[in-house]
Amino acid sequence: MIQVTTLPPSHEFQGTAKAEIDNYATMRASVYVTGGLGKDLAASLSVAYGHQGDGWGRNTVTGNDTFRTKYDFSARGKLQFEPGDTTKLTLIADYMNRLALTNSFVPYQNRPLLQPGAQVTSVFDTNSALDNTSGFKGGGISLTVDQDVTFAKLLSITSYRRGQTTYDFQTLPTPIVALRTASPDAPSESITQELQLLSPTNGRFKWVLGGYLYHNDLGTDPVFRQFGGVTAPAATSTASSITRATERTDSVAPFAQASWEFVPDTTLTAGVRYTYERRRRFDASCPPSAPMAQI
Repeated sequence: MIQVTTLPPSHEFQGTAKAEIDNYATMRASVYVTGGLGKDLAASLSVAYGHQGDGWGRNTVTGNDTFRTKYDFSARGKLQFEPGDTTKLTLIADYMNRLALTNSFVPYQNRPLLQPGAQVTSVFDTNSALDNTSGFKGGGISLTVDQDVTFAKLLSITSYRRGQTTYDFQTLPTPIVALRTASPDAPSESITQELQLLSPTNGRFKWVLGGYLYHNDLGTDPVFRQFGGVTAPAATSTASSITRATERTDSVAPFAQASWEFVPDTTLTAGVRYTYERRRRFDASCPPSAPMAQI
C-alpha cells in the first residue's frame, strides 16, 4: 500500500504561488492558500496548471508534435472541522483534466515495405496518419472521521471517485489508417470504505484492527477499431468494430497488525490480511459494422 498525506488546513491565513518554465517550452503555475473559516473550521485550496509548448518528437505525416502535453489542470480542496477535542472531520475534493499528444509507434528501420514515406531519425518520431492522443478528466470526494474513544481511536475513510478516459491511436506507423483504436468515453467509478480501530500511541505495544471495502466499475463506451490497408479484407476497403463492456470489481479485506517495542528504538511488527475479490463482466457487445479482417 502506498499512502500520500497532504498538508492539513491551517487556521492561520497563508499561501504560496509558483510559476516556472522548463525544457520543451513547458510552463507550470500553482497556487496554494489556507486559512480559518471559524473557531473549529479551516480550509485549504490548491490549483495547478501546466502546458508543454514543444513535443519530444514529430509526426512526419501530419507535421504535428508527439509526446506533448496540451494542458494539465488539477484542483484540490480540503475542509477540516473539529467540533470537540476528540473528534475531527476532514472533507476532501479534487478534480483533474488532462490532454496530451502521446505515444508514437516507431517502425523498424530499413524496412521500406513496413515503413512507407519518410524515414524517422528519432525514437520519438513517427509516420502515422493519426496524431495519437490520450486524455482524462475526473475527480473524487472523501470524508475522514477521526474519533477518540475510551480505549482506542476509531478512523473511518469513505471515498467516491469518477473519471473518464479518452484515447485515439494507431498501432501501425503508416501514412494511411491501418490499425486504429479509439475510445471517446472509457468511464470509471469507484466507492471505498475503510475502518480502523487503533490502540493508544503512548504504550510499548500498539495494535490496529480494520477492514477495507472496494467497489469499481470500469467500462468502454465504446472502443472503436478501424482496419485499413493490409489489415482490411481488401486493399481498398476498410473494416471496423465497436466494443462495449463494463468490468465490475468488488473486494473486501479485513486486516490486523501489532507492534511491540521490546527494547528502546527496536520494534517487532507482525500483521495479517485476507482479501476476497470478485470480478464480473457485463453489458458486453461487439457487433461488427463491416466484415472483419483476420490479423
